Amino acid sequence: MQHFYFDVQSDDDLIDDPDGIPLRDLAAAHLHAVKIVDDCIKHVSSEPVWKGWRVNILDVDRRRRLVVLFRNNVRLRGSGRYVA
Repeated sequence: MQHFYFDVQSDDDLIDDPDGIPLRDLAAAHLHAVKIVDDCIKHVSSEPVWKGWRVNILDVDRRRRLVVLFRNNVRLRGSGRYVA
């Protein structure tokens, strides 16, 4: 197991992950970051435009290993609507 941190960042804001979680490998960390993006889009209605938002995947030494970008235009599942 490896320990990863998932900082959510925009051009103006940073939401630091102080705890992180242990995961099998970087591929598992990538899947976790994609779920974070999905959860943010579903549950944070105060941010209609996700351009510039990303999840930085950091290793145990807090070095960036991978970046997962938010899509700017997102289709809400099952609704047929798009959010810019």
